[in-house]
Amino acid sequence: MTVFNDPARWKIRAEEARSLASQLADLDAREALLRIAAAYEEMAIKAADTSKIVSPRSVGLAAE
Repeated sequence: MTVFNDPARWKIRAEEARSLASQLADLDAREALLRIAAAYEEMAIKAADTSKIVSPRSVGLAAE
């Protein structure tokens, strides 16, 4: 699994973005960070779905 397909990575980044957003007084900046957090959550879902796919290599079917 690469770091890009790791759901935990994206969930952590989403939480970091939400944490930063909560500290901002600028509403536009806060909303932008919350949109980024939502996008990270979507990436976590997609990464989790990707990790469920069985590759031919993992079951010994890869061409040699």
